[in-house]
Amino acid sequence: PVKCEFSIHRIDSRPSYEAISYTLGDPSQSRSVIINGCKLEVNSNAFDILQDRATFLKTRKIWIDSICINQVDKEEKSVQIPLMREIYSRASRVLVWLG
Repeated sequence: PVKCEFSIHRIDSRPSYEAISYTLGDPSQSRSVIINGCKLEVNSNAFDILQDRATFLKTRKIWIDSICINQVDKEEKSVQIPLMREIYSRASRVLVWLG
């Protein structure tokens, strides 16, 4: 299984991270990842990124929207989505996943 650790940082604290840009894909095709010991359903493309690049991403701090933004919380999404331009621009590197 894909296992990750999740940590929370304020964007104004200038954390060092890499952002991943990808297409969401079919929302009905979800897969499970383990984050801080808890199961989370993510879209299949996010899962594929984490699984296929596990060795590369293992020691990196990454931001990936489908995990870092609670997709079922409309209020959180309404706050976080407008910040995505800033999130991507402050990343030390942006990785693009084409599948």
